[in-house]
Amino acid sequence: MVLSNQPVKVSLELATDHQEFAKDDPHLGDGYYLVPAIDLCAESNEYPEPGPLVWLPSEGCYAMWDRDHWELLLLTSDWQGIVDDPKAHLDYSAAATLTYLNPIGRFPHEAPETFGPRTDLVVLTRAAESGKAEAMFWLGHRFGSDAAHEQERWWREAADLGHISATSCLARVLTSVGRGSEAEPLLRSAVELGGTGALQELGTFLRSEGRLGEAEDAFIGAIERADLVDPIPDTYSMVYLADVLQETDRADEADQWYLRAASLRNALAMSRLASAARAAGRNGEADEWERLTEIRDPLVQRRAMLPRAPRSE
Repeated sequence: MVLSNQPVKVSLELATDHQEFAKDDPHLGDGYYLVPAIDLCAESNEYPEPGPLVWLPSEGCYAMWDRDHWELLLLTSDWQGIVDDPKAHLDYSAAATLTYLNPIGRFPHEAPETFGPRTDLVVLTRAAESGKAEAMFWLGHRFGSDAAHEQERWWREAADLGHISATSCLARVLTSVGRGSEAEPLLRSAVELGGTGALQELGTFLRSEGRLGEAEDAFIGAIERADLVDPIPDTYSMVYLADVLQETDRADEADQWYLRAASLRNALAMSRLASAARAAGRNGEADEWERLTEIRDPLVQRRAMLPRAPRSE
């Protein structure tokens, strides 16, 4: 640890979960207390800001900041003692001999209601463990294939609380690992909850299962629902519906949906129309659709030039 030549003011987020005085906390497990402090540590890889040593103006003493547990341990040493041997005064193994700061009723309390991809992991975890479905949803996103069990756990808990996006995410993951029989009820539950993208997710799942008639109905439902509740038309469901119509030998109907989606500036629809025109020898038309696709989304056009993978049966 390196002591800073330029101490800075910070607000430390304090929790009471692991302390004896937690029984007196009316906000137990929900949010945190904000304690003003002076960070005395220089920034380093070992101690990300704020560092473990702080000055607490409210207490008139130094303290150790335990970020992992959101706790402050009050030190009895003066500044010279800390400077002479900083590591000895920042030894968490000595915590049993120290006093923890009790913030209840003394410092402002906050309980965040919104969460996102940049929310601190500790904040997300605490909020998820306290039963907040939105926090569970974003916490699930923090886990990848190396922690699939934890991802499934948090999305399932959020889904049980009626979180539509978590329900869809869980269904998508289950489908990808061959657990479609578990995924379908979740997708239908998301549809019943009113998720605007849930019908599209259901249609995609049904199409992957070869149930094209049901998939068609789901995509039509997605388009109609978006027209009712969303100012932006669901152009991707239009494209996916057209794909299903193509697969059931209804090319004329498919073209109408591709054209409708393309008129609403959907690059994927433009790409499909370009491919169809090229296959039919209408090269001038194909060139124009490819030009428009490149303007709308260059990546779509580049992907369209690759061979399309066959649909799994």
